[in-house]
This record gives sequence, structure tokens and C-alpha cells, in this order.
Amino acid sequence: MTFTVAGALAAGAVLLSVTADPPRQGGSGPLPAAEVATWTDTASDVNDAGSTVSPSLVWCLRETKGASGEGGPGELSNVDIRGTIASMIVTRHGHAAYCLAGSDGSGVAMAISPAVAVSADGITLDAQGARGSGSARFHYAVGSMGSGVKEITVRDHGRTVHATVRQIRTLPYGRWTAWWPDSDPHGLLAGTLTLTLSNGTTRTVNADSLMK
Repeated sequence: MTFTVAGALAAGAVLLSVTADPPRQGGSGPLPAAEVATWTDTASDVNDAGSTVSPSLVWCLRETKGASGEGGPGELSNVDIRGTIASMIVTRHGHAAYCLAGSDGSGVAMAISPAVAVSADGITLDAQGARGSGSARFHYAVGSMGSGVKEITVRDHGRTVHATVRQIRTLPYGRWTAWWPDSDPHGLLAGTLTLTLSNGTTRTVNADSLMK
């Protein structure tokens, strides 16, 4: 689904970005603890092309103007909902941003690198990080994967997350996204990713092997 969003946008994408808010007492961050607490390990599937114009969608389209390239049409991918929080990738003119928005008008958007070509059974980790503190703290991860990858399960610090996987139209690769409560205080993914391939087989990759 394509939207027209006016405004001047600027932010460089990097091959692998890692961001982390400094630990603080209590629970605070870009998403309230009450919203983070509604998280589910499996997202409610939302068809990117059929996404309705929700407050979360409007928030992300507005806030990503500073992180996903110049103004103009914004293309959505990997739209999902975990609890009361929607997440999505917004791409404009080859620049992309990953956005999470709560039902209460809260949210955060981070510049990420564009998807990269990868082998049919391959995977990359393009961006990751942690935001918030205490019970409002969450970790996110974004990457690219090959056309033969049908499912990705992330296991990190006691959490199991079924990532949202989307193929890119007309290209032999796609993107995966995931977020979950709690994380390493340094914002580093330290667990594993299990890939389910189109032929029914699986393989597990250590997250540290994907660090660039």
C-alpha cells in the first residue's frame, strides 16, 4: 500500500545499527509499560496491501518522515500487531525506517538499512537495539531473508518470538521483523534464529554470527 506523505526527510541508513537507551530505574521509554505488557509472541497478521488507516499507521507515516528518505510516497511492509502495539517498515526513495506505535499515541521510529540481496536460504541482521527501561524496555531486530525462508523464530533471553516475514514483490528476497519485552542491557541480540525453509527443513543460526 502506498501513501503520499509531504515533508523533507533526512537520515542515513547503516548496514547494522544497534541502539540502546541507558538503563534507568522504574519503567519508562517511548512505549509505556502498559502497552509493552500486551506483547504477544505471535503477531496478528496484517496484510500490508490491506492496511487500514489507523492512528498507529498515521503516527508512523508522520514520524518516519525524518528517518526514511525524502518526502513523497511511503511504502509499507511487515505490518503487524502484537497486543496493542503496531509495527511496520516504511520505505521512501530507497530509505527505510522501522516504526512501533502504541494505541495511546506513543511510538518510536528508527532508520534502518534497505533490504539486501541474500541467498534463498540465507538471513541477515540489518538493525537491532533496545529502547526504554524497566518494565517498558523492549528489544527489536530487523533483517533480510531469502525467498526460501518461510518462517523465522527468534529466541533471546528467555523469549521466543515468531518474526513477521514478508517477501518483496518482484525480488528474490524479503524482510523480517521482530520485537519483544526485555533484553540485554546493551541492546545486543544474543540468542538464536531458527529458519523454516520452503522444503520443510529447518536450520538454526547463532545471532552473533550475523553481526557485521
